[in-house]
Amino acid sequence: MHHLKWDTPYTLLNGEAPDISHLKVFGCSAYVHIPKEIYANGLAPKSKLMAYLGHTESIKAFKFMCLSNNTLYYSTTTLFDETLFPSALCQVRREVP
Repeated sequence: MHHLKWDTPYTLLNGEAPDISHLKVFGCSAYVHIPKEIYANGLAPKSKLMAYLGHTESIKAFKFMCLSNNTLYYSTTTLFDETLFPSALCQVRREVP
């Protein structure tokens, strides 16, 4: 990388930095939408707090882990909170610049 003046190959080929806004922080909290078929009744919560684990390879969805029973969920409808890490030992919010 030193002979490329610390630029990435993408930057050298395209003349601009790659767009990485779609990437999320591993382990951050996410409120995952629960489908109608799964929740118990109309008064049950429509989303659940889970930890983000990454992308799936076989389907176009995100992978999450439910913290209450350690089960895996796959969903495309979610709201990320990259300042809160629910599985961390100390619950300190990370400051976003």
